[in-house]
Amino acid sequence: MSANASSSRHAVTPFPSRRPSWTERTFVASDEAEAALCSDRPEFIKRKEILNLVPERIKKRIIHTGDNAQIKGFEELFIYLNENPGQKKLRQLIISYFKSSPSLHELLSQCNSKGVTLR
Repeated sequence: MSANASSSRHAVTPFPSRRPSWTERTFVASDEAEAALCSDRPEFIKRKEILNLVPERIKKRIIHTGDNAQIKGFEELFIYLNENPGQKKLRQLIISYFKSSPSLHELLSQCNSKGVTLR
């Protein structure tokens, strides 16, 4: 067997590209957005129209006074938003929350900062 034939049998085939998650499409850097939202928690928890749409198990962590619970709560919120495409209203409220905050606005992707809703 020639060297070329051998190397072509073991050539790496590219994986099909995966579709970016909602948070990856919505934010410039989703991990930074999650951390920034956690830091903005005192203002976020005042937004009852958002919290009313957050599942109870996640909401309990976000409103908990312990730092670790809050961090885990926002992490779970971002996972929930990624895994539940039917949560369009909650997603839109999160985008609106980021748009309305001078410190969070810059974390939105270019499309979302101009008012385009990514699904």
